[in-house]
Amino acid sequence: MIKERIKTLLLVSLFIISIFLANQIWIEFPDTFMSSFSVNSNLEDNTEEYILSDIVSPEKYLINFGGNNHTILYSDNDYELWEKGRLILAKIFKSEQLSYKVIDDNQFRKNKDNISIDYYFAQEIHIYLFSKLIQQDVADFVIEKIQSVKNIHIGLGKDKFIVLSDGTTHIKLTSSDLLVSEMIKTINTIKCDEEQTKVITIGDALNVYIPINSNEIKYDLRDNYFVKNEIDSKQKNIDEIAQNFFDKDLAHITKMEEINDSVIYLYNNQSLKIYYNGMVEYKNLIKEPIRSRELYTSLNTAVNFVSNHLGWRQDLGLGFYLKSIENIEWEGSKGYRLKFMYKIDDAQVILMDDKETIQAPIEIEVFNEHIKMYRRQIRINESAFPKSKYSLEIIPPLEILKMEENYQYIIEKYLAKNNLDGKEIASEELDTRILSSINEVYLAYFNNAKQDPYKNEAGKTLVPVWVIDVDGMTFMYHMYSGSQIFWEDSEIPQIIGW
Repeated sequence: MIKERIKTLLLVSLFIISIFLANQIWIEFPDTFMSSFSVNSNLEDNTEEYILSDIVSPEKYLINFGGNNHTILYSDNDYELWEKGRLILAKIFKSEQLSYKVIDDNQFRKNKDNISIDYYFAQEIHIYLFSKLIQQDVADFVIEKIQSVKNIHIGLGKDKFIVLSDGTTHIKLTSSDLLVSEMIKTINTIKCDEEQTKVITIGDALNVYIPINSNEIKYDLRDNYFVKNEIDSKQKNIDEIAQNFFDKDLAHITKMEEINDSVIYLYNNQSLKIYYNGMVEYKNLIKEPIRSRELYTSLNTAVNFVSNHLGWRQDLGLGFYLKSIENIEWEGSKGYRLKFMYKIDDAQVILMDDKETIQAPIEIEVFNEHIKMYRRQIRINESAFPKSKYSLEIIPPLEILKMEENYQYIIEKYLAKNNLDGKEIASEELDTRILSSINEVYLAYFNNAKQDPYKNEAGKTLVPVWVIDVDGMTFMYHMYSGSQIFWEDSEIPQIIGW
């Protein structure tokens, strides 16, 4: 009897031990299982890094061939300038012979008279994010001097060096380990390219360069571009968009249709509204307070979220880039508001609805791993147009400004903004003031949902424009006719007429 009890006790013990061991195996199994996919995990991280470095990339590239010989590129599709630049930057920060000094504006400007390349970002890039982009820690002395990077200059002449600038402070980096031979080869290739557009510097700003002669402007922008809203609230597969956002079948989602054809979808704390004008707006609640914001994590979260929800539309040739970063707070949580712009034919697309300019086609409020708001309004190609050269001659910006009607309008707005009396200022002095007040000149496609120069349905046409910033005021002129079509100062937009 006693033996039987002992056997029973042993069996029970063995059973309990087997459960315990099995449980131990199960608890440890996921880590072992996941580690077997470490290659795929790294691949996913690399994919994020690649996408992020593509989105957080220079807005334009100034190539200096020496003397007053420059060109500006708005795209990096042909020469991989950003990739080569990142390798150079990473290399110099690894160097043990790295040295630095702070230089003034005059020295910084003179550097651009020699063979070199400048990278200009639309948004100042935080130094921490900058180090992530080049995949290399930045030297402490740089972090002590600047907290962000707006412009990168790489000297390729007799003296090889790098300048990092936040727009105010310029840090010159030198090292015997600085290798730039591949970049020099690329610059020489660009110099030999007959399609390059030659530019000159104007104004007081350090980065204002514009084409001077019509026969030297090689940018290939279409005279007009027919577009449509990316999303139509009445399209057949509209419900599939909501299902993708919520990752739920339509049976679990509440759907409401408004009189103006807008559609609203609700699921738990999430909402999705698809407006009649093509705007998509997703909102969610932040359940747990986010006490500390992390820029790199937030950017990756935002980039991945867009990739999985309507995407970056590379299939249509759209090139997105980060335009601005803003710190925000919501009920004690700290995050960022990120704004993204996009290009077509290497030209920025500026959209306008029936009331005002759309500040950003994509805007996201992100709190580390959490998306609170995602707003998107994009107009895409209605049909594919073949790439071809146009017989129309692009009018240089300075020639457009010399047109009597255009220039008198700028004078009027400039005097009004600065509370000046034009009768008390000599004509030549006024010309000098206005010229030195030009802060930026760039190419763009402009789309106005209210008016259309070709009398098409509102919002159907993109037109090529020169965008000229004079003393904080934005003026737009048709590249081929020179006619002014838009003026904006602060919060007062005005359509001039086509």
